[in-house]
Amino acid sequence: MEKTLNLQLEGLDFEFLCKFDKRYRRLSMRPQGDKFKVNVPSNISEKFLQKFILSNKHWVLKVNDSIQSSVKFKMEHGAKLLFMGRESIKIYLDLDLPKKFIFEDDILFVKNLDITIVESFLREKAASYFKERLDYYSDLTGLDFNDFRVKDAKTRLGSCSSKKNINLSFRLMFLDPYISDYVILHEVCHLKHMNHSESYWTLVEQFMPDYKIRLKALRQQEKQIMHYL
Repeated sequence: MEKTLNLQLEGLDFEFLCKFDKRYRRLSMRPQGDKFKVNVPSNISEKFLQKFILSNKHWVLKVNDSIQSSVKFKMEHGAKLLFMGRESIKIYLDLDLPKKFIFEDDILFVKNLDITIVESFLREKAASYFKERLDYYSDLTGLDFNDFRVKDAKTRLGSCSSKKNINLSFRLMFLDPYISDYVILHEVCHLKHMNHSESYWTLVEQFMPDYKIRLKALRQQEKQIMHYL
């Protein structure tokens, strides 16, 4: 008998593919793609099974971190770059380019295979795109920001200062706009509440009723995009 068990560990959702068989003499677990396969003796109850998984929580999280961090972009001719939720941009090497890169029709022509060229491209795209989305949510909420900058903070995708300056990571450009918009609104709402109080979350929900779904999707992808480039 097979059964799928969905559990949340440290705010992350995991899927465990459990196979029950009387031939199994002990519980065992191993990663299988982005899921985990669990071999379960047929006399084990679901309650005991969940207790077993929870007792191995730190191992599951460690394996998940390893899997996520291994999904890295490799800078080479013909590579596909993750952009706005899809591997939609192709990298083409062109030694005769008059400048470092040119972007045309979903193709990023690069003068050399230096990874910093991709970062420069993403920062350039982020500067205009983030400004557009910040202006949209600023108008929607009636909350004005002073300035914004494109950053690459190693621990966060966005921040808002008491001086009403907003910072956003260029790595948000890897995410589907449905998810990155949540981060942008999240920071805009901090213009009114510099905390995560109940009033703050009420404000977020007022302008994005499905923010919890977007936040859940963000948590599932955040580690990957932080290690992708």
